Amino acid sequence: MKKTIVILIATGFALVGVGFYFAQKSLQYITNKEEKIKLLDSIADDKAKIERAFSQLQNNTINYQHLELNQYDYNAVYPCLQEYINKNNLPSNCDEQLLRVVIDDFGEVGMVNAIVGEAIDFTNLSFNTHFINDLFKEEALLKSKLILSFFNKYRNAERLQHVFNKYKNHIYKILPKSVYEKVFEKQLTACIAAYNEIKSKPDEEAFFKDIYFKADTQKLHGKYWNITFWKRRALEKNDTMLYSILKEIKTHYNQVD
Repeated sequence: MKKTIVILIATGFALVGVGFYFAQKSLQYITNKEEKIKLLDSIADDKAKIERAFSQLQNNTINYQHLELNQYDYNAVYPCLQEYINKNNLPSNCDEQLLRVVIDDFGEVGMVNAIVGEAIDFTNLSFNTHFINDLFKEEALLKSKLILSFFNKYRNAERLQHVFNKYKNHIYKILPKSVYEKVFEKQLTACIAAYNEIKSKPDEEAFFKDIYFKADTQKLHGKYWNITFWKRRALEKNDTMLYSILKEIKTHYNQVD
């Protein structure tokens, strides 16, 4: 016997935001001709090319508004969601349980699509600068908690390489070069440059210490985020692997016509 949990934005569940938000926002701009032309003209002069790019984005989104759960999953997930609704709190073991249920239903490729969508600021057609910060807020939305749990699964360098190899061709397919250049290229290039800067220092630890001192005393964490990002990756022992992945992505798009 199956039971259905309906995921409603209005109730604050926000799980639908993981996938539906991507589809909803992209559709909003696809169907608004005047706004579409205004935004797309800022990317390139080739209107047909951009229209195809956004058509790909639209056609590769996940639009799930409910999850069909078996009795076991229902028993595991329902108390978690009730706790989240009533107290805006997710018990420590619930994020993994919810993530498992969502991946069983969406598939991992669905999560990848949704995360790509969350990283896009559809209003300005740029990288969503709030995307990372939202993951670590004390009162983060449920969708942010699930995305962070998904990321946490792949902090190990070998698993990170495995998941990238598994989905990179899919990512390249749903993100044509025109969208990559407008939305992701600047941030990716900045991360690569920061890594190279760190590796050029004769004493990396002294360099990090100085950066953290400036960031803390001058409240400039945003300014130095690309540097401190690599310190956190070094502590997780996945910095070399992630740098290689970012370089591969950059090389791929540089070679695309």
